[in-house]
Amino acid sequence: MTALAATETDETAYRNHERIVLAMLATRYREIDPDGRRELYHDAWASVLKRRSEGAEVVNLRSYLLGAADKLATKRVFGADSRRRLTFDPTGTYFTPFPTRPSHLTRLCSPSMRRVGSGCS
Repeated sequence: MTALAATETDETAYRNHERIVLAMLATRYREIDPDGRRELYHDAWASVLKRRSEGAEVVNLRSYLLGAADKLATKRVFGADSRRRLTFDPTGTYFTPFPTRPSHLTRLCSPSMRRVGSGCS
């Protein structure tokens, strides 16, 4: 098989599996926009090409692409870098040095309910 024939096969396989993988990503990860899903599919294909260049054989291409795209999407959606980070500003308007006790704790810690070691003061 020549290099040109292998490239044509890869291009055909890329197009054949694209619809299935993108549909899976659209179903499971609605928060990722269509361009992001296409990028994930492309990254999954890049991992296939990397494995092949290292001499590893990809036995079931569709399963590998589905699994790789799913793993990449999971990292993007639920990974540490995707979490919203909040910065605490002690001089901000929401800072109170002594927070007030919520009303439901006040009721539980009424004088008749207090006992040693209960956390009510």
